[in-house]
Amino acid sequence: MASGQQKAEANLLAFEQWIAVQTDESFTQITHRGKLKREDIFKACGFSKSVLTQNPRIRERLEGLENVLREKGVLPSLSETKAREGSKAPKYDSSSSSRIMESKRLAQLEQEVLELKAKLARYEELAEAIDEIGLKL
Repeated sequence: MASGQQKAEANLLAFEQWIAVQTDESFTQITHRGKLKREDIFKACGFSKSVLTQNPRIRERLEGLENVLREKGVLPSLSETKAREGSKAPKYDSSSSSRIMESKRLAQLEQEVLELKAKLARYEELAEAIDEIGLKL
């Protein structure tokens, strides 16, 4: 059974081999939000997702690779990516939660009004029947 260090070295070697066979075009195809898709990387290298974050040498190598690709123009710069994401992101509406609560309360009150109208209709029918009989209350 391989030790943790041996697995880390094997994962680093697999990552380096994967990088060696990639072209700028292939890096462009696995770009998402200005970064390389982590899922595509760990699947292609044959290790788990946690390796990309827990192995410091792979993490540093990946960050360095992305920086090199940004300098070459393969990946967009981080400021461009954030600007694009910022313009597309919906604005937070602080009044939306109060509107939701108000609409729930309104629906509840409308239901209560309908129930009270139904009861009132029954009492009106009862009052008419008493009047027809001629009972005095």
